[in-house]
Amino acid sequence: VVITNPNATTGAISLQCQANLFSFISNAQNAVNNPPCGNPSIIATTAAPPTQGPGVTVDPNVTTSAPVFGTTTAPTAGDWGVLEVQALQPDQQIYHQPVKVSRNVAATESVREYVVVSCCTLALTQNLQVATLVVADLSRNRTVNWDQAAARVNIDTGTAYQNPAFVNISPCPCDITQNACDMDCCCDNDCTASDTSSFRGCISGLPGGQAAPYPEYYCKSAHVPKEDWFPLMCVEREYNALIGFYYAASTTIRNSEALDNKVASESFYSYSRPSLSTSQTTIYKKGTSVKSITAGVAARRVGTVVLPQRILSGQCLTTAPVRYLEDQQSDCTFSLTRDLCSSDSIFSGYFYLQPSSNPLAFAVQGSPTDDNAAETNVNYFCTSDFSGYVKNSSATIPNVTTSTFFNFALPSNTACLDVCGNYICEEGVITDTAEPTRGTRCPFDNGSTLPPVPNINGNTCENAVLDVKYEFQWKGTRIVKVDATVILGNVPLSAEVTQRYEAKFNHQYVANGTVASDNYRNVTTTYDRSTGYDFGKPLQSGMEIINQTDNTFMYVNTNRSQQMAVWDTGADGLCFNAGRRQIEFGNDVFSSCFVKLSLQDLNNCSNIRKTLVNRLNNLMKADKIGRLGNNNYLNSAYWINVAREDISAECTGYLASLDDATNNSRLSYEARGLCVDIISGIHLDVMYAVTGKLNATPIYEVIGSRISYVKSEWQLTCPKGETNACNTPGFVDTFEVTSSVRFTLVPGNRPERLPRYQDSKYKDICSQDVCWEAFIYPISSYYEGVDKDQVLVQVLLIIVILIGFLVFLRPWWYII
Repeated sequence: VVITNPNATTGAISLQCQANLFSFISNAQNAVNNPPCGNPSIIATTAAPPTQGPGVTVDPNVTTSAPVFGTTTAPTAGDWGVLEVQALQPDQQIYHQPVKVSRNVAATESVREYVVVSCCTLALTQNLQVATLVVADLSRNRTVNWDQAAARVNIDTGTAYQNPAFVNISPCPCDITQNACDMDCCCDNDCTASDTSSFRGCISGLPGGQAAPYPEYYCKSAHVPKEDWFPLMCVEREYNALIGFYYAASTTIRNSEALDNKVASESFYSYSRPSLSTSQTTIYKKGTSVKSITAGVAARRVGTVVLPQRILSGQCLTTAPVRYLEDQQSDCTFSLTRDLCSSDSIFSGYFYLQPSSNPLAFAVQGSPTDDNAAETNVNYFCTSDFSGYVKNSSATIPNVTTSTFFNFALPSNTACLDVCGNYICEEGVITDTAEPTRGTRCPFDNGSTLPPVPNINGNTCENAVLDVKYEFQWKGTRIVKVDATVILGNVPLSAEVTQRYEAKFNHQYVANGTVASDNYRNVTTTYDRSTGYDFGKPLQSGMEIINQTDNTFMYVNTNRSQQMAVWDTGADGLCFNAGRRQIEFGNDVFSSCFVKLSLQDLNNCSNIRKTLVNRLNNLMKADKIGRLGNNNYLNSAYWINVAREDISAECTGYLASLDDATNNSRLSYEARGLCVDIISGIHLDVMYAVTGKLNATPIYEVIGSRISYVKSEWQLTCPKGETNACNTPGFVDTFEVTSSVRFTLVPGNRPERLPRYQDSKYKDICSQDVCWEAFIYPISSYYEGVDKDQVLVQVLLIIVILIGFLVFLRPWWYII
């Protein structure tokens, strides 16, 4: 039982749960739609009359329900019961409780029963009800009395087994119950024609095959979207006895000598450092450095494809190799000096891949042993938009003369906006700028011409590289094609330039005789309720689309523009150029961007509030979040609602809520460069839980989400000693707009509370207020004074003096 909209002030919420038994599935489904909780008189009153199959004896002391495989009797409400359910405690962060149901009477034959478990709240103004259907397939409990065994096992004699490689020792793996029919096991010889007719269907796959769905990393998985390396690096696993792989028969171990010989014959993993191999790699495999080669000259020159990349220290390694099947994305910031504006620097197009159609170019080597280069296409674009690459050197100084808000303006038709600035009409007229434009194709680019080298023209470095993107097409252990995009620009010298680099590997395969790249949207998808989220995978979200005619659910729009995101800023850090960064499951994120406002801008606080709310809600627009890792956008059961904080009071009542003792209105304060009740940030809380396990792998499911807002006051800060500087035309100040995401794992049961000294962040709180580290501090590991050997000598000397003092005075003589 889960409470989706908890109210912390409610206190304990008592639950009443009951289990009702029904004979027919239709009656049970009606009870689910109309929960019988709180009405104990609603029981299965529509049972079929008892019938008895041929040759079957009915136990009158046991109650069963229809349909029964061989016999049917009327159900009894007392057959099933609900164990005690703890009350919900929203004020103590307990939002859900498990409900446990058990059958009170044992079954004597195979039986299927329909049990409706319903719960309702008590003592609330408006009580809530919920119900679920449990289909229970039961069989008779068969207890073996080993005292009546006809033969005794001789423990000194080994049992001989037939070799399963030559003898089919398991013709029907799903036949696991002796002398009894196993449910849905069509090859079980103990099943009669009546039993078989009641089956829901035969177990899929090999006889007794696995009915559970496959995890995403299994080769048989049909999940989407797939990784680029799938199915090259997938896992093949099968637990079926018919596969034919068995352990070799082992001899019986009777003494320690046989055990030692067995251990000596086995190989074990060693932690010793392996010897380095100097042999040259002949094929590409994951992690191998991608090689480059001159395309058409007789004397081949082989090198390594590199892209600058950040390392752990935050610095940039300009010669980091591109590794096979490893996508990478990075950026590095450099101060563009005259030395870097040269043909042998990272700002030169010759530092990167060049088109293979030019015989003098360095292109990608298809395989480490190939003498020919893979097809390498390089497109060069020239841009004059440096907003995402060049950082303004005066960006942090508050006296710059340009105010910068969002690359967006509220529509002139205010009827399409609510009081907070959100759209209430059809959207689509506003387009956001997510990334800097890549410009147009450079005039020199004809597909084979090499790029010009950077050159200095006055205070400008011309033809400097700003952005590099590689897309590798791979097949097996070869690279078959490379598409590269290089953006060039004329950048001012001494500017702080942020270069961006990206390398992606896409699988190329043959479909219907033609070469094509992976297109997972054309793959038939089987949606599975047992596939949970994987950490690091995208969080699925979208907008619910409603049929305007009958107000019914149609589908969830999962377009990237409708999903949850956080700010993705460029080198300047401004919201004007900020894009959207996708949210990954399990990764907490905090990002922000900056706006620059003048006194004139802060005089119109209403426009600032509405614009901020509009942009923040556009950043996290989705009203649905997928519960699992693979959600059907046509089925509303796969999605949960996103609770959103109501901020209408801040949008409408910010003037009336002022407690002003000086009889001045808040508007007069705002006219002096102060805006209050500003919504300056948005925060998404995602709660998830482990709702089961699949092949020992936890299933992570999202069970709740909520969006809240950050409220602040924005006031123009004047330089110290210059009170009139804020009134100077062109004076602007910087304000921060934030976005954040937090994932919280909700335990299934209330966790045990830790002792105070374990739960506290202060390490000086000890158990029972006794810290032994403090008592023997001079000789403890926390002491950092003089050498430990000197301290030990002093402590031993004190002990010797103390013993001598006690021996000399002999105080025990005076003890009577």
